[in-house]
Amino acid sequence: MSISITSIGVTDLALFLVGVLLFRAIFNWVSRKRAINRTFSSAGIPGPRPTFLTGNFPDYLRNDLKHETLDRWVKQYGPVFGYYQGEVPVLVLSDAEDAHEVLVKMGRSFPNRQKHHIVAEPFLSSLLGLRGK
Repeated sequence: MSISITSIGVTDLALFLVGVLLFRAIFNWVSRKRAINRTFSSAGIPGPRPTFLTGNFPDYLRNDLKHETLDRWVKQYGPVFGYYQGEVPVLVLSDAEDAHEVLVKMGRSFPNRQKHHIVAEPFLSSLLGLRGK
């Protein structure tokens, strides 16, 4: 018995193509997430290991005082480390000289900072609050 495209049917072919496209979309999403979660490890930057879907956000939110989590990570990983807020990699520089190097001397290379919930002066005009060039 031979199978021809006419015996398969248009509906079956359409379902097959939708399945292939869905599989490809899921594969691409998983590949992108894995690449994002390797941002710091591939650059040799230490930090807590992220979970696949939420990064390090649950660990970060575990304490009421978020700076306690960051303080613990500074003690554990050193003054420069990375963690993930969901799929957003966040580089932490806890040394004043390193922060000065990045924010002031190399500021043109890093024009945007992470958005904050503080929308008041003088924070918006500070180096941490500035957006764009």
